[in-house]
Amino acid sequence: HLVFLSFPIDELLKIFTAILCEERLVFVSFNYALLTTVMESFLYFILPFSWRFTYVPILSASSLELLDAPGTFMMGCHSKHLHDVVKVTGLVVVNIDEGTVTVNTPDLLTPASPMISPDPRLSFIFVENNSVFPSLPVEPTNIFKNICKRTKFQMELSDVQRPFYYNIEEERAFRMKKCLQYNTEIGFVFLEMMVNLFRGILPFLRMEHQRFNKQLFMDTIPECDKPFYEKVLTTDMFKQFLEDRLKGKADYWSDYEKKTQPYTKRSSGPLVSPVGISQRQYKSAHKQMSITMFSSMSQRVFEVFRLPALNDSMSYVKNAIILLNKNIEECRSIHLRASYVYLRGLFHAAEGNVEFALSDLLSLYAHNARLLPMSVVHNLLLLMPVEDREEMLRKKGITDLHDPVPSRPTPRPKFMGEVLIPDCDLNLDDFVRTISLLEMATDYETIKRLFLALAESERPYVDKYTFDVLRLCFEENQVQCAALVLPNDSLQTNEVILRVSSLIKTDFGMGRIVLTDKRLFFIKDVSNKCREIVKLRNIAKLEKVQYHSFLRPVDVLLITETGNKVKFSAWLKNERNCWSALIEEMRAGKVVAEATKDFTAIGHAVQNVLLIDAVIRSGQDELVSHYGQVTHAAETLCYFTSYMADGRHILPTDTTSALQHRVDPNIGQRDRKTVIVMLYTAGRSYNSIPPRLWCGMGDGKVRVFDATSWILEESSIQTKSNVSALVAVGDTQVWAGSHGIFIIDTETISCNKTLTEHPDLVVDIILTHHGKYAYSASVDGLIIQWELQTLRIIKRIHLPNVHILRNMKLYDDKLWCGTWQSIIAMDFEGTPLQMFAQPRDETNKLLELDCFEVFNGEIWAGCRREGQVIVWDEVVPERKKVLKLDCSGISVLLVFGDKMWVGTKDGTIYIYNIIDKQLWKTIKAHDDAVRSLCAAESRYILSGAGSKDGKVAIWSPNMEPSET
Repeated sequence: HLVFLSFPIDELLKIFTAILCEERLVFVSFNYALLTTVMESFLYFILPFSWRFTYVPILSASSLELLDAPGTFMMGCHSKHLHDVVKVTGLVVVNIDEGTVTVNTPDLLTPASPMISPDPRLSFIFVENNSVFPSLPVEPTNIFKNICKRTKFQMELSDVQRPFYYNIEEERAFRMKKCLQYNTEIGFVFLEMMVNLFRGILPFLRMEHQRFNKQLFMDTIPECDKPFYEKVLTTDMFKQFLEDRLKGKADYWSDYEKKTQPYTKRSSGPLVSPVGISQRQYKSAHKQMSITMFSSMSQRVFEVFRLPALNDSMSYVKNAIILLNKNIEECRSIHLRASYVYLRGLFHAAEGNVEFALSDLLSLYAHNARLLPMSVVHNLLLLMPVEDREEMLRKKGITDLHDPVPSRPTPRPKFMGEVLIPDCDLNLDDFVRTISLLEMATDYETIKRLFLALAESERPYVDKYTFDVLRLCFEENQVQCAALVLPNDSLQTNEVILRVSSLIKTDFGMGRIVLTDKRLFFIKDVSNKCREIVKLRNIAKLEKVQYHSFLRPVDVLLITETGNKVKFSAWLKNERNCWSALIEEMRAGKVVAEATKDFTAIGHAVQNVLLIDAVIRSGQDELVSHYGQVTHAAETLCYFTSYMADGRHILPTDTTSALQHRVDPNIGQRDRKTVIVMLYTAGRSYNSIPPRLWCGMGDGKVRVFDATSWILEESSIQTKSNVSALVAVGDTQVWAGSHGIFIIDTETISCNKTLTEHPDLVVDIILTHHGKYAYSASVDGLIIQWELQTLRIIKRIHLPNVHILRNMKLYDDKLWCGTWQSIIAMDFEGTPLQMFAQPRDETNKLLELDCFEVFNGEIWAGCRREGQVIVWDEVVPERKKVLKLDCSGISVLLVFGDKMWVGTKDGTIYIYNIIDKQLWKTIKAHDDAVRSLCAAESRYILSGAGSKDGKVAIWSPNMEPSET
């Protein structure tokens, strides 16, 4: 807080900016003690940026010549040397005693201005009249100033009304406590400032390519803030910060950024970002400001652990371990327990007990993986024989530790430079990577179709010349769209310009027609007045005709609007066929999106249109590979035109009435993965966390949707393998079962705790005893009972003769376990109570069971490779009914109200009345097996599909019954 006593807020922010811009700074003061304190404070303010340049808090008189050294530095010296300091051009001089910031300028360039220092011998001017470094962005600065005014960091101003302590020790203790509180609050204020300054870069990071798209980021920055970011984005500190973000580093900045995400200003945008589009047309909706300020002034209670008296070193270590053992046994707080275990692990290491030390330190995975001291663990692992090391990691269920042998440092990759285009012909992998980096398209299937359109049939590559021409044509279209001058408010919210015609004759006069992702409109020549031609969804017909002028026939495109007999004619000449293909593809994308309730199709259609245009333009060059085959190449990219022509968008009536929406958790992924399991969590109004849909994927990721807008969250969790189980534990956690149990914080969508006691894949997790305990089951038949408060293991149950456990349910205070061969009911101690043996079909063939549900005294079980659902009586193990379905197998069951939803392996969902066991509805919206079903309270049923489809369908359960 001494910094706030020394400088006004504006001057303090100038110093802060100068450090971020890596200027050459010199701090001067008559008080040597203030130099180090103030300089260290500023280095703390810029965290997570790290100053890695020359840093000398106190410079001696004999070393003053170092101030004239080139490069970046931060130094401090006594004020008596100020007359020498001001002789060095370009220094930012921070005078702590006067609370000023000035910049040295050459004598010849010093203007005759009243802002010049009163001392004529001093050759520097105030920063506000000098452009050495730019001002901070406006919004973060205003938020910072408002907090400073509200908090009043001068302790004396806030203490005038409090009672005075008559005991000097109490007064000192109070002032120290108050000082610590102020310092903590100051840390939060600057942390929020750093988050608000740089959270805007996150949407422009391409993790899969380790790239940051600087240009697209700069296009979203207001003009007044651009000088700051143009300067800072070139600094070494920012590049290190960027490298940490691309590596997914977790620190205070990332934690605070995630915690304030629910408070940031949200905006609605397309579900698929139309890449490669000029930001002049498409205003990014990313907001950087946090609209709430967290306070750190709340009381923090610390637990005091007193170490034993220090006497003999060996007995001291042993006594400390004994004391820690006692505290660990008595501790009920998981956070305190983690601290004690950490300490005990280090004491075991000091004692030389490597096995016990590793056991404690590796168990920190269950408390907070970020606590794990990796360098200590690696050194301990190196002390163990290879066989013992592998056995230790296997027992702990840990397979993702890095090789303990240190690797050679690798040079830092370029994160922001221009995309390097290969100097040779491009195979499919090179083509996909380059197109993605150039932001021409992001969808793998789209890029693959483009590759097939350009590559000659006998050669599995695209030649470099063809690729260069394609890229130039793509960029040429972007320039033309960006150069279009439109009256204010001509474009709708998030409307994207895709193509602008040349000057042509139309029914509205001479001008240009413009295609966007929503409509066609006309711009009159000279006046630039806009007039809508037709909305894409209202186009009834496109006709390619020829009209005869007095010179020669002209190619004309006729556009017929639904409900309007008058046709609009555009004399497009040699552009007619291209425009017809572009309009038809964009229109088909809109129609398919609305018919299938899958609005990601609009974003994919935008990408298709831009690529079709680039292919047609580049096809005019005689040296490209697709010259003479432009029509075929363009048709290859017209995915939605073909999709619509085949009638694949037309869904059955029952499906159309029930289907509400479709979302894609695989969006942006090269390979589509199965949606293995889903979980819906209700929102929390007290901290603005929205309702969410959690999707456990076949690649081990947990991807999360905001269930109010169905927008995919940027954060995702990577587990070790398939995510087979998801369960909400209170309001603050979601447990994900994979190879281990990953405990996810619902506020930040981050995972710092992992339970690794299961040696095999965790298939199910259930909560019992009103949320006091959890039972987890793995494929190998191991069931573990956990105490949720402490994450301690209460009991282990090994199911005998079970090789593949499929799932586990809780019903009637019993644990029900399903395998391929049977369903077993047992009590919480693991004692078997009932068994429902493997059924046989009419030919006496054994049927394998894939899924089951227990409710209302009945067991419904779906057969793995047969279209049959077996219904048993829960009390008397006898078969009550067999439901036969027209499918190749049952994959998932869900009870909802008085209905049973049956997901099958051909993508169809059958809905049965539970009471009379009669078929109620049949619906289908997936091109692969239905692998997961989930209820979102009483409003929706959600179904997730296999990897061929990889999407989630959102259904309304309140449908009219089918006519019989």
